[in-house]
Amino acid sequence: MKTITFETNFNGKMSNNMFIHIDKAPEVIPPRSVLENTVILIKTLDNSHAPITVKVQHIYDFKLSELTNCHTWPSHGIDNADFLEWANYNKKFRVDKETKLAAYYYKKVKTSAVN
Repeated sequence: MKTITFETNFNGKMSNNMFIHIDKAPEVIPPRSVLENTVILIKTLDNSHAPITVKVQHIYDFKLSELTNCHTWPSHGIDNADFLEWANYNKKFRVDKETKLAAYYYKKVKTSAVN
């Protein structure tokens, strides 16, 4: 099972059955058939939420220059300017207008914690 680690439970979103998370875009977006058959374990680095299992429902890619509060509020609970400052400070990705990002739409496949 693939594991992803978030720094924290941004915006309390891991308590929801569905949520989005902004990160670097994949080089190639996997086909729907692959997404539907891939289970992912998401953990937090600071243990702010118990691990959860999810599937990616959709990946929406865009350039950093297209980033809006509509992306960053539900993902990280901050406006896009604060998101860019946070990303630059934490060296999450190259911060320029051509940087490719993606909004990953996750859906829980199991509501109980996974150890």
